[in-house]
Amino acid sequence: MPATATYSGGASNYTLPTDKYWALDEGKKVAAYLHQKRGEFYTFLQGSGLQEKIQRSWSYFYGNWNSIPSAPGEMALKMDHKTGNLHIGINEFRALVSQLAILVTENPPAWDAMARNSSHVAIQQTILANDILDYEMEGPHHVEERLRDSVEDAIIFTSGYVWTRWDEYAGKALDVAALDGGLEYEGDLAHSNPNYYQVLWPFDRPWREKEWVCIWCDKNIWDVCALHPELREEIRDE
Repeated sequence: MPATATYSGGASNYTLPTDKYWALDEGKKVAAYLHQKRGEFYTFLQGSGLQEKIQRSWSYFYGNWNSIPSAPGEMALKMDHKTGNLHIGINEFRALVSQLAILVTENPPAWDAMARNSSHVAIQQTILANDILDYEMEGPHHVEERLRDSVEDAIIFTSGYVWTRWDEYAGKALDVAALDGGLEYEGDLAHSNPNYYQVLWPFDRPWREKEWVCIWCDKNIWDVCALHPELREEIRDE
């Protein structure tokens, strides 16, 4: 199960993995450990050359003409004052990437839920599951578009991701919570495309053999306080 952490403070003491399983530590210690892993991940990107590759691909894709990661690009339109000719820069890289992404995603995933047995309940649940999957793909959540975006990200930045989570604050307001007086919501699924720098994992092994994943996201401190008024003072002190 991917671990999600937001941590803006400096490094603090955390339990070494050799002492005990670090994921069983208290929240602040786990966040401190993941904060250290975040630095190691970025160091790996720099040392392996992936950072330069990603930045170069980003520059090409967004029309930073003839640029290198540390230098500004040229203009798309450039006048040759000696000949009077106007040179127009055509972004063939973006056109090729977009075309490749279209070819890869031309046939979207075809979901097909299967019943475990032939009972009436199992068959009805299978029909419902297929309807839910179709709704997620083509409905207001636009999962199919998220999948396309992840493919495009993978072509440009070497990796693309779709993050699906349960957002307990989405949907209609149901009632006032008994503990803090805040609103309770019906909740809903949420989908997003975190970029390469937000998804951390043990880079010393293949993706399929990873032991954990950390999705690092930034949150406005006042939004967090509004969602958790009972922890307002503790959040502000961080």
